[in-house]
Amino acid sequence: MAAFAVAIVSGLGAGQETDTILWRAFLSSIMCYIFGLIVGIVAQRAIDDALGQYRAARPAPELAELDGSAESGGASTPARAMEAA
Repeated sequence: MAAFAVAIVSGLGAGQETDTILWRAFLSSIMCYIFGLIVGIVAQRAIDDALGQYRAARPAPELAELDGSAESGGASTPARAMEAA
């Protein structure tokens, strides 16, 4: 939207014909849309890669590891801890 507005204002300031101004504004909008789409895809890929590396380096513990009460006889939740006390 900003590209369209800039093209309109600069075209009017330069004294261009209306059809030329609108055509250039339309083209600049399309070009900026495509550029933004490419930048967005690259950014999404970078975020996905960074999250993948983060998750690989710091795996989430399994539920059985968190529970731990089955083997140790301890309470697995705060409510069970309160009951045991």
